Amino acid sequence: MELLDRFGVPADLTSLRGLERLVSEHTPETRHLDFKRQLSNSEDLADDLVAMVNSGGGVLVIGVGTDRHDRASSLHPLVLRTAEQQAVQAAREGVDESIRIDPIPIPTENDPGTGYLVILIPPSSRLPHLSSKRGRVLHRVGTHNKPMTRREIGVAFCAGGANFAREFGLIAASEPASLVASASQQYASTQGRIHLTNRGGSTAFNITISALACPLLYEAPPGPDDPPWGPIETETPPYLPIISLPPGAEVSFAVTRTWGATSQDVLTFTWDDELGGTHQASQAVTW
Repeated sequence: MELLDRFGVPADLTSLRGLERLVSEHTPETRHLDFKRQLSNSEDLADDLVAMVNSGGGVLVIGVGTDRHDRASSLHPLVLRTAEQQAVQAAREGVDESIRIDPIPIPTENDPGTGYLVILIPPSSRLPHLSSKRGRVLHRVGTHNKPMTRREIGVAFCAGGANFAREFGLIAASEPASLVASASQQYASTQGRIHLTNRGGSTAFNITISALACPLLYEAPPGPDDPPWGPIETETPPYLPIISLPPGAEVSFAVTRTWGATSQDVLTFTWDDELGGTHQASQAVTW
């Protein structure tokens, strides 16, 4: 089977001879292969399914015992009909969201009603899943189930892309950033200030500003080799880009115009949104 090959699992795992060989060769568990001697309860089974699917999928074999080194060591037949019903119920009702599984019963030679259950768990595009009764978000670390960290859960959600986030209202509820600028003249005709406000519903990042008609000089603090008197003027603003401007926030900074006659100009500002997209807007201002 292609899925077994993808998980690095022997192709004959879904046959009785394959299971017997696993035991005789003491095949170890892996991140994508887990052995269970028996089914204890539906909550434990749901935890196992959640851990496996959150790790990219895998194979869960019921009826195979392990030694202290997590290697297959013994076979323990169980009632196949009961085991298969439990597995299907755990995948549908014990996991949020429900996951798809492919349970394969492997009967013993002497009694077709007893045997072993191999559960194939394909990868899911709806990560992360959690066990609905216990509310646990697990994954496989080595050969054991471990709780996912806050960061790991966040990474799993982000892997679903913008559509997954939009489904739960994580980004669609916010209006985009909307930058509005104004200019004011100071005590001298060449001195002015730029005021920039975010009137949108989300944060703008990495904001840059440029003027169309009149080149601007920006005040910068003197460096170690500059004279200590008066502002240092530079064509490169020391405070741009503005790293972030949340909704409702305003920034204001002094500029020097290279010529002082009252005039109109156009300020252009560029910024990134929360998803990394770039936006640009222009606005006429009067000095």
